[in-house]
Amino acid sequence: MNSAINTYAFNQNPVESAALGVLGFTVHQIKTAGDYVGTVLQNGNYVGKFWIAVVDKDRATQADIDLSTFAPAPTVTNECCDGAAASSNGTTATPALQLGAGGYAVLYASNGAGNYQVTIDEKNADGSLKAVFDSTTLNTDDMFVVTLIRPGRYRIDDTVTGASTHATVAYPPEPDGPFVQPQAISIDVTNTISQSELQLLPTQGMIFNMKSDGHAISVSLETPDDGPGAQSIRWNNPAEG
Repeated sequence: MNSAINTYAFNQNPVESAALGVLGFTVHQIKTAGDYVGTVLQNGNYVGKFWIAVVDKDRATQADIDLSTFAPAPTVTNECCDGAAASSNGTTATPALQLGAGGYAVLYASNGAGNYQVTIDEKNADGSLKAVFDSTTLNTDDMFVVTLIRPGRYRIDDTVTGASTHATVAYPPEPDGPFVQPQAISIDVTNTISQSELQLLPTQGMIFNMKSDGHAISVSLETPDDGPGAQSIRWNNPAEG
């Protein structure tokens, strides 16, 4: 049994679409068949690549890419004939992920400090690359999914358009039965954010659906709520009687 506690899930603040971490992941739909290459950065530094082969008849509807599995490594210098990536020493290969046209690439981090950025490019017939996705600026049909754990009041900003709102994560009540995962709340993002003063429970997801181009979502804790027992403890100096 793995008893390790992911402390980053409690300490990540803010949660940003432009700096992916354990509390927020991005979903991008790839509609057209072809060969795609993804580049992963952490803190602006290159940490790895992945390949996605998208075909019309493949039944796979989702390709999960765990960004925390990419660690600083030798720069990739060539690409194998089957779409796999070869390391600089030519001994390690990463097979391309398979995805049906219209399927979704899910970009998440299962652990670690986060601050990942991802680009996805489509490979043209002449070998050149065409940019199709950049996690630092989300466009139409992209999604950013946030799961907040710590109770408190949060500010939600679209740092590109200036739109903002707030969310309150309630302190959880005493359990009276088996845990039931709260249903996620869907939020549309245009030049405004469709919902205001959101009321959430811990672990209840928020799904930000981009309905236009040019967005970057940031969710930051303004006022924590550590529960009814979080009052300050007072003490007296015994030397003063």
